[in-house]
Amino acid sequence: MRNPQHKFKKMDEDTVMLFGELFKLRKDQAQLRKIAPYMIFSETVLGLLARHKPTDEAHFSLIEGIDEQKAKDYGNIFTKAIAEFCQVHKLETNMFDNNVLDKR
Repeated sequence: MRNPQHKFKKMDEDTVMLFGELFKLRKDQAQLRKIAPYMIFSETVLGLLARHKPTDEAHFSLIEGIDEQKAKDYGNIFTKAIAEFCQVHKLETNMFDNNVLDKR
């Protein structure tokens, strides 16, 4: 398996670990649906999910690259995984600045 985490060197250790979990989840979902993983989310979107840690549909939809259909199809499973990871690792969630919130 290739290591996609090289793209996100500026992430802290917990964010890199979450990215890895989301990468695996994307792969599992792609196998279930018999599609390529990139068709679910790009690695860039996974990185944004790991950084912002959205745990509900409203915040999940704020991520650039997630449209209404992707939010409907994958929002629940990805936000649940993010919430569980953040709870275990005692991490803050829904980390969006006002600039992002104002744009939506």
